[in-house]
Amino acid sequence: MASLEPQFPNTHQHPQRFDFPPVLTTALAAELLQVHAESLRKMVREGRIPCHRLAGGRGMRFLRDELLAWVAAQPGTTCDAREPGAPDAPVSRWAPAAPIEGR
Repeated sequence: MASLEPQFPNTHQHPQRFDFPPVLTTALAAELLQVHAESLRKMVREGRIPCHRLAGGRGMRFLRDELLAWVAAQPGTTCDAREPGAPDAPVSRWAPAAPIEGR
């Protein structure tokens, strides 16, 4: 008998690539990309991400390997690529709050 356990029982850990089926629903594709489903739908409407429409045009499916290739092809640097002399810890773009005078 098939298990009724959820596919990702521990929600505190990010699923690995092999945890996702080769054909993804919008919800699973959004989870794989770690974006909100509405953000993913917007990217599809704008033609920015590979998507396959089902007959009738309303349903969408995504191919896992296409999405991973799409992510890899996006401009930018990887998290491991640091310039010489760059600090080890990520630098926040927000400056620390200034102390309030008189407190």
